[in-house]
Amino acid sequence: MRDITATIVDLAVRGFLLIEEKEKSQLMGLVSNKEYIFHLKKGPSEWTGLKPHELILIAGIFANGLTGDVELSSLQNQFYTKLPSITNSIFDALMQRGYFTHRPDYVRGAYVGVGIIMGAVLFATGISLSQRMGMAPTPFLVAAILSGAIIVGFGWFMPARTAEGAKALAKVLGFEDFLTHVEADRMDRIAQTPETFEKFLPFAMALGVEKKWVGAFQNIYSQPPSWYQGGFHGGVFYPILFVNSLDNMTARAGSVMSSAPRSSGGSGFGGGGSSGGGFGGGGGGGF
Repeated sequence: MRDITATIVDLAVRGFLLIEEKEKSQLMGLVSNKEYIFHLKKGPSEWTGLKPHELILIAGIFANGLTGDVELSSLQNQFYTKLPSITNSIFDALMQRGYFTHRPDYVRGAYVGVGIIMGAVLFATGISLSQRMGMAPTPFLVAAILSGAIIVGFGWFMPARTAEGAKALAKVLGFEDFLTHVEADRMDRIAQTPETFEKFLPFAMALGVEKKWVGAFQNIYSQPPSWYQGGFHGGVFYPILFVNSLDNMTARAGSVMSSAPRSSGGSGFGGGGSSGGGFGGGGGGGF
């Protein structure tokens, strides 16, 4: 979900949508909470340059462009149906670029399945043996659970990157290090402008280092962005408070957009979509 919510910010930075933060009163004004409204700024005819996962995301939020203004809360128990398609498009893109020998979510899913089956077989065998030998079934149960857990645990690390995938990962880790340790000599290598801050902000959010990134632009990023409205109390703009507002918005968006009715049995998204840790934020054609 971090990748997906970072992509929302990226689409806003690139002018496809505007994010508005508002205080919404409830219980006759006794209680208020934050509501976030997404305003569509570019219609479907201008979506042709979007990547597949970005296209699914913006079409899912705005009902294929039929709805221009969408409250985040209205996506509760609705948007989750789009998540598997977004997941597939992201992993398909990684495979098309030749970063993995097999889709990581498929590999991990296979190991989970094998772990469960192996644990069940060992448990059934152990129960049968314990009954025949007059032994307590507890040791066999523990052994079955541990065996299955070991297979599942190792399965998480089994997706194999290709040489190109290893190079791409090294570049992403290097970029993360740059965003985290933005020192004077490094800052001299880039244009120190609000545009630069906004361009890389979604990537910093996807990688979880946005607080470090904003710290380097405290004296440069001094005006509210055109793509985010509200939340600037007293008309005073502080970059760090703005990033905090973005973090609150993305946390809320991640919760709402992954929520599913109980009858649906969950979102079906699992952990695969966020396992990339920075695959989102598609601006600039990065990862």
